[in-house]
Amino acid sequence: MKTVFCKNTALFVLRSALCDPGAQASHAPLIPYEGERDRAVATASPAPAHRSQTTAPSSKRAQRKGAGTLAELRRQAAELSAAIPSVGSEAHIIVPPEARRGRHAGLVLHGWNAALPASRLIRIRHDTWSLGPELCLLDLSRSLDDVSLLMLAYEFCGTYAIDPDADAGFRARGPLTTPRRIAQVVAANPGVGGSKRLRRILPHVSAGSASPMESALALLVRLPHRMGGLALPPPLLNHTINPGRRGGVVADRSYYVCDLYWPQARIGLEYDSDAFHVGADRLSRDARRRAALQGLGVTTVTVTREQIRRPSDLRRLDETLHRLLGVQRRPRCKDYPDRQRTLQGQLLGTTAEPGTLAHTVRFGD
Repeated sequence: MKTVFCKNTALFVLRSALCDPGAQASHAPLIPYEGERDRAVATASPAPAHRSQTTAPSSKRAQRKGAGTLAELRRQAAELSAAIPSVGSEAHIIVPPEARRGRHAGLVLHGWNAALPASRLIRIRHDTWSLGPELCLLDLSRSLDDVSLLMLAYEFCGTYAIDPDADAGFRARGPLTTPRRIAQVVAANPGVGGSKRLRRILPHVSAGSASPMESALALLVRLPHRMGGLALPPPLLNHTINPGRRGGVVADRSYYVCDLYWPQARIGLEYDSDAFHVGADRLSRDARRRAALQGLGVTTVTVTREQIRRPSDLRRLDETLHRLLGVQRRPRCKDYPDRQRTLQGQLLGTTAEPGTLAHTVRFGD
C-alpha cells in the first residue's frame, strides 16, 4: 500500500525547504518524483473524496489489516514530522476504502476519488508520497474560502513560500506550478469535490508574485466588485522593463521590475513594505527609480499596507488607478464598502482566527 499525505500535511510539505526547486536531496527525505509520469499512484481503488467515517471495516480480516496499517502510518507520520517539524503531531493521510477513517491518535484518515498520477505527487521515501501543488489546491478547495484559496494559488505559482521562521514571514523560492497546470488537474477531475470552486476562481490566478502582499495587492485590484475588489484589468506581476538605447540617458540600471504593471497604459503599481523600504538611502534609490521610470514613460503609483487598510486611502487609490487606466468605476453592489472591508481583512489576514486553516494559509502557523 502506498501512503499519500494530504490536506494540511501536504501544505507543510510543499512549503518546506526540502521541497524547494533545486534543493539538495542528499540528506533530505523529500524529492520531487520525475519518473513514471503516466503511472497512477493510488492507495487502493478510489473512494468518495473527503468522506470520513469512524466505523470499522465490516470483515475481521479488514479490521486486522487496518490495525496493522495504523501502526505503519504512525511511523511514517513520525518520520515526516522529524524531517518537517511544522507538520506537527497530527498527519492527514489518504487511505484505501477498507481502512478505518476519521481521527485515530495523531492521524486523520481521508478517502479520495481523484486520479493520483505520479507527476502530480511528491515522493518522500519509497512508498510514501504527498499531494503536489495542484492536487493540494484541489484537496483544500473544499475547506478554504475563495480568497484564502486564491492566496495559496498565488503562492504556489509565485516565487515565494510562506515561512513563519523567516524575518519577513516568507522566503524566496521558485514556482511550484502554473495556472495552466492547475487548470489541467481541474479538467481531469470534474466530479471531485471542490473542483467547481477551484475552476471558478482560477481565472483570477496569475503567476509571478514575489510576496504575500504582492499577491494580496494583485487580488485587491483585479477581483470583481461583488468580491470587494477594484474590478480593474488584471496586471502583469513583476514585469521587466528594459530601457533600451533611447532610455539609457535617464536609466541608472539595465532593467526595472514593476510589482504590478499594465503594459498598454504603461502604469506600474509598487508595494512599499516597511521591512524593505525604510532608511534615507533606500528612499533615495526609490525616488531615483520612480524618476527613471517616469522618463521612460511609465507612471508608477506606490501603496503601503496602511493605505490598503484605511478605507479613505483605499478609495483614493481606487479612483487614481481607474483614472490612470481609463476605466470607469461603477460598483453596483449596494453593500460594496462592506464587501471591500471583508476582502481587506481576508487579504491582510486580520480576520483569520489563529488555529484555523485560513490562518495557516496566510501565515504558516
